[in-house]
Amino acid sequence: MASGEEPAQPSVTVPLGPDPRTSYRYVFAGGLSAEAHGFSALILRDALEPRGVTLHVPAAHPAETWTLSGALTAFEAAVAALPGDQPLRLIGASVGALVCALYAERHPERVDSLFLMSPTFNLRGCLERAVGGERGLTAWRSLGTAQLDGAPVHFSTLADVDSFPAFPFVRCRAYVAHGTEDGFAEPEDSLTWVRSASVNMRARGAPSDPVPERRLLELADGHALAASVPTLTAKLVEWHGLLGLAEGDYSVRGVDLEGGHPEDYARGHGVNFEVYRNWLRNQGLDPDDMD
Repeated sequence: MASGEEPAQPSVTVPLGPDPRTSYRYVFAGGLSAEAHGFSALILRDALEPRGVTLHVPAAHPAETWTLSGALTAFEAAVAALPGDQPLRLIGASVGALVCALYAERHPERVDSLFLMSPTFNLRGCLERAVGGERGLTAWRSLGTAQLDGAPVHFSTLADVDSFPAFPFVRCRAYVAHGTEDGFAEPEDSLTWVRSASVNMRARGAPSDPVPERRLLELADGHALAASVPTLTAKLVEWHGLLGLAEGDYSVRGVDLEGGHPEDYARGHGVNFEVYRNWLRNQGLDPDDMD
């Protein structure tokens, strides 16, 4: 070292926290119908995989034999078979969102967070509303099965649903997205569940454990959240700390998440928008009216 020079300072590594791509296992649970299950999984994979995240998608529980207990048991078995032991980040849609919440209630030590889309909290109420109230329940009982959320469901499912809490108590952080025009799952039920994170707003006798952050995003949309894919994928990436991790992904740096044209913004997040537009057409919707 030359005379008068300052000694070199040792380099300092600043910890940035766990890498969200490899420190967690991401698992999806979908709705009653296989079509909705597959489409939601495709959109989520398109958002996550360009960022180095593997989304595990267990097979949909057979609709012809669907029960809530069967769906939860199948999901538990699928999660147990996954490689690795990292904490879980569960992503659910419709009844799959309820399954994720029930799993997190049963296994709080395994779950890092939830991202729930149109969750069917108070599932009995969802099913009764879907068949049209008392008259529909009578017909359902007589016929044995009813078409619900695009799938046949047996009447005995009601008794099975009653064996589970309508609003599971979850100790991990959670994000809920719900459409204000949802005709299957009541938006008010999601609000009730989000509020239950507050000790002061819980029902008498509920646990007094502190609950981490819980968010509710209300969207002008229906149960499928078909018109909200751009917003949902952006929020999903933000929630999981994945912003800017995709190569060439400049759209998420310093840009308001709500700004810009929905399709342009979603493409910046890796969404296969042609798949989305085709799916909208299959639902009888005009993609050009979904801005």
